Amino acid sequence: MDTSISYTTEGPEAMSWGLNTTNHGTFKEIKMDSNFLMLLASLVFAVSWVVYIAYYNSRVFGYIITKIVNRLFISEGYFRIGSFSFNALSGKIMFRDVVYITYDYTARVQDGYLIFRWWRSYIPKDVSEDLSHSDTRLSIMLIGFELHVYNRCDVYSKLEEIFGLKEVLTEYKVSENLNISESLGENSSVRKQRPEAAMARTWRDLIPVIKCDISSSRLVFGNRLIPTTLSISFEESHFVYSTKPAVCTLDKFMHFVKCKGENVKVMLAPSLKYTGLTDQPPRYMGEGFVLMQSNNVELYFYMDEPGLVPEEPVLVTLPNGDVVASSAPKWGIDIKCGKSTNFSYGPWADRQREHLFKFFYPQDYLPMEVTKTPKPGDKRQMESFDIRMLVQNEATIDILFTKDKETNAIHINIGAGSYLEVTIPWVTKPNGYTTKVNGQLLHVEATTSLQYRDFIESETLEFCLECHYPLVWNDHQLWKINLTGCKATIHVIFSHKWFFQDMINDWASKQRPDLVHFVPYTWRISLNLKHCELLTLVNQYNWIDCSSVGQRNRLENTMFGCCAHFLHLSFDLPFDEYLPETIPLNFGIQGESIDLSLFIPEFHSSRNTVTALHKHSKMLSKDGSTTKKTELIPKWRNVCKESDGWIDFWWVPIGAINLMYTFHPQPPLGPQPQADISTPVKEEILLSPMRFPHNRKNRKRPPEGFEKFDPTTLKADTVNVELEIGPSVLKLYGTALRNFMNFKENIFGEDQSFTDMQQVNNQENAAEMKTDDSSMNIPLELREDFDKRDYRPLEVDVSIVIHDVQAHLLKNCTEKDPPCPVILVERFGFEMKKRYEQTELQLLLSPAVLLVSDNVNRNQKDRHLNQGKITLSSLQVRGHAMFSDVGRSLDQDTLEYGWLVEAHFGKLTGKLTAPQLYSIVASLETLIFLVLDDENELIPPAKTSSRPCRSSARRA
Repeated sequence: MDTSISYTTEGPEAMSWGLNTTNHGTFKEIKMDSNFLMLLASLVFAVSWVVYIAYYNSRVFGYIITKIVNRLFISEGYFRIGSFSFNALSGKIMFRDVVYITYDYTARVQDGYLIFRWWRSYIPKDVSEDLSHSDTRLSIMLIGFELHVYNRCDVYSKLEEIFGLKEVLTEYKVSENLNISESLGENSSVRKQRPEAAMARTWRDLIPVIKCDISSSRLVFGNRLIPTTLSISFEESHFVYSTKPAVCTLDKFMHFVKCKGENVKVMLAPSLKYTGLTDQPPRYMGEGFVLMQSNNVELYFYMDEPGLVPEEPVLVTLPNGDVVASSAPKWGIDIKCGKSTNFSYGPWADRQREHLFKFFYPQDYLPMEVTKTPKPGDKRQMESFDIRMLVQNEATIDILFTKDKETNAIHINIGAGSYLEVTIPWVTKPNGYTTKVNGQLLHVEATTSLQYRDFIESETLEFCLECHYPLVWNDHQLWKINLTGCKATIHVIFSHKWFFQDMINDWASKQRPDLVHFVPYTWRISLNLKHCELLTLVNQYNWIDCSSVGQRNRLENTMFGCCAHFLHLSFDLPFDEYLPETIPLNFGIQGESIDLSLFIPEFHSSRNTVTALHKHSKMLSKDGSTTKKTELIPKWRNVCKESDGWIDFWWVPIGAINLMYTFHPQPPLGPQPQADISTPVKEEILLSPMRFPHNRKNRKRPPEGFEKFDPTTLKADTVNVELEIGPSVLKLYGTALRNFMNFKENIFGEDQSFTDMQQVNNQENAAEMKTDDSSMNIPLELREDFDKRDYRPLEVDVSIVIHDVQAHLLKNCTEKDPPCPVILVERFGFEMKKRYEQTELQLLLSPAVLLVSDNVNRNQKDRHLNQGKITLSSLQVRGHAMFSDVGRSLDQDTLEYGWLVEAHFGKLTGKLTAPQLYSIVASLETLIFLVLDDENELIPPAKTSSRPCRSSARRA
């Protein structure tokens, strides 16, 4: 077919520019000469080059770099870079998919770039100068950075050599590196100290400041051999590295790194492919248990570059004129936490910390070597690593633990300015080393997960912990902890004892005692409270209004308050003997300027009566004059304020309690041997979970062949209490005496478990729906979880001595009425001996004098009758109560079946007039009326369930 080419011209103008022309032709008319082939090859090469440069050049460079680095520089490990590209004009190096794997850790970077600003002028500087204000020459940007530490092969290799085990890990050539470093150290020690400016220039003056920005970074510690893995993640972080002058002139300079992190989270996550037993955490937050999280965190890491030890010691003069030796090189890190900072810890988290610590820092069981003092010409050595954490905004602390798969918590709110300081020693002295932890919490508000949530409110709480470790790993360790609270309000109920006992049990080790791993230690604990209030609830039958709605003073709770200017508690917990038969604990409590206060709720009918007595009663002093209680030391009050309805009734200038508790420890036991019990009993135990529940009021009789356990076969724990109170003033309010009896029952009696007023209806409904399971019919002795040590008897000896007591019998007084009668007791003594089967009581009174006066006008001859008195030379009362456990199970109280009383009265003398006798009778009538107080009698709650007690003899 013929082909033709046609040309269309639209005027000379279009022809000249070659526009609007249309050419039609075929490829056969194109000449295949060398020019055309060259053009075609150039086009193909250009397209291929563009595609290669755009998509493959960086990957090829990455492949080449990977091969070179692995061949020349890495002997043990693996390095890979996915892509690598650079631009010389802009000084930018870009990389992607960087991985470095060793036997100990793995570092990964998803992508990033590096900018080296070569065009900036180079200004030579002395390295010892402050370079932090110089221009930034090097900037680094990383995206998706992850560092995973999973082994410490060099440590494990040393342990294999120490224990003589067959090497199962890759050998590390540590000795060669050590020899090289030692030789370098020897050569450096021979050199004389020269100023840094005289040395050759280093890279630090060329690159004085390095900035690094990391997006989405994570640090991971752990592997599949431990149950949990520690993860520290940052959403955004910005680093700045530079140097500045050292603290001491003997050192060269100080390295420092500033970091600002956003959305920081420290978490314990389950380890993948872990095949061992798992311990469920008290709660999960996302992927694991969050230890710490904050919206923003600032880090400041600093470390001095050590100089050389001078020939002669260099002394430094402080601003106050003191001359001291030069300080050691500094090394530490400062952490500042910003908004939305939360801390969580507890027994479960501490167990995971122990697993991680034992894995990464295994014990070699060798005596530590004392650190040698550097000689002149050697490098100076750092003595400690300092950690300081500061909370810049309000934060929360949660201490979580579990009891029967139920999560319990202590929730603490702390204010801005709270800090923590940790000093980790880096040198070992002849007596070992001591780690110090101290800090201060501001505006502390602590609550518990109990229905009654109030616990502690304190303006400041200072703490100091010192842990002394000797040179030998199993030598005696001493742990000292000092707590100091200022302007603190503490709420105490008996349920707190069970609450913290459950937390301690969860925190304690579940493993059987092992002599091989036993380490003796002693806890020395000291608690100081300045301007404090101790509050407890004294409602009858331990009813508690746990409602949080409205003001505290409108709740239906009667309360006792102990307001003290100073309280001190100290005791030791000695665990210095392996499986001792008994452990003695000595508690010492001293108090100064103590006031006891009473709060009666508004709904109480006796509130107005007590308030009127407080306002209108007149107090009589020893010399017969009318006085009022005066504050020798001004006391701080937070809750116990007179304006809020609190009434002071006892003033004690000084008091002390000494409590000696000797108990038999209960270490975890192994599996119980098969009990030799009869077949019917075995059948009852095996079939009890399958039986249909049914309501029965009477308990089944125990199976045949059952022998009841006798608690008296065990040696009893002993408690020796000595209370001594100095001269004190007491107002005898009948309501205070009545509530003191409620306090005794709530703490030592049958009402130790409180009942919430707001949930009583729900408890009654639950009690009606509750059925008796057949498993409850099995005696305690035949249950699988029975431990006879839980029912060990308790022997209690109590001695109370009160000196110089002024007890005022109150009555309502008008302006013309005489003051209230007063009882003066020189010495009051009380003794009690509590045993499992009996209790002995003794009350001793030294000479007691009752003073009473009247306002009758008498002549000069009879004016001595205005002051009346009654004197009792002595009083001694003895009581003897007898108890029996016949027909009672171990979780029930023993029954009192006998009571003996013996009283001895001394000589009673005195003189009274009729008005004075009337004043005494009126005061006693008011006292008895408030003691009885039938109008405010409460109904006992239905005891649907009770916490098993160790023994009824444990109630004083």
